[in-house]
Amino acid sequence: MPPSTVLFIPGSFTLPTAFDPIITALSTHNISARALHLPSIGLAPNTGRSGPPPSMYSDASFIAAEVQKEIDQGRDVTLIAHSYGGVPATESLKGLGKSEREAQAKKGGVVRLGYISALVPRVGVAAGEVMAGVPEESNLTGALGVDENGWLYPNPPSKCAALLLSDLPQKEAESAMEGLARQSSVSFGGALTYPGYKNVPVSYLVCEDDQAVPVELQREEIAMVEQESGKLVDVKTIKTGHCPHITAPDKVVEWVLSISS
Repeated sequence: MPPSTVLFIPGSFTLPTAFDPIITALSTHNISARALHLPSIGLAPNTGRSGPPPSMYSDASFIAAEVQKEIDQGRDVTLIAHSYGGVPATESLKGLGKSEREAQAKKGGVVRLGYISALVPRVGVAAGEVMAGVPEESNLTGALGVDENGWLYPNPPSKCAALLLSDLPQKEAESAMEGLARQSSVSFGGALTYPGYKNVPVSYLVCEDDQAVPVELQREEIAMVEQESGKLVDVKTIKTGHCPHITAPDKVVEWVLSISS
């Protein structure tokens, strides 16, 4: 088998270091993995970046370039996206799927697209539009502020903590929120133009107790992908909130091992 890599695409506000425990655990199983720092995510906790806030398309281009680095070495890639990361990850896949590259006699490619409680829109739909369907009491957009440079931040942090980390005690959840960066407000407005889920096998880790992306929405997305691709999605359900990479990393590791074997 060719060498392989797992690339994690974090959700909004999430620095790549949040996936360090999972990456370390995977290394004990001889699985190479790393998490990407998307352009739409600030450089450090509670900060953004200088210049205009990047778009979803900036994120997608960045992901594609990082995948290209791997497949240029003949490696197969499993792309795993959490939350907002599902949109740019899907968008990034044009020409990078394993089957597409094999048809051109090229080595390496994306062999699987994994979603963790992710936003997965139809073509022409943006992340913000997907979130518009979430009931008001669970809608994260009602718990965000935007600074003078166009970067989103939790406002109030207590409500964001209750939605994103509902399976932690409130004080512990609020403490964990302190590690989040700011997120480009522009990133939620980029509509999907490429349905990457049509050309790559898809797995979905459903977070049953998610308060930010309700389980009903997750299952609607799975049904949409199956309808659009004509293929079944490999589905695993766990009883966690929205961020299992923080609250249940062992379950994420188990799932990654199952879809990477």
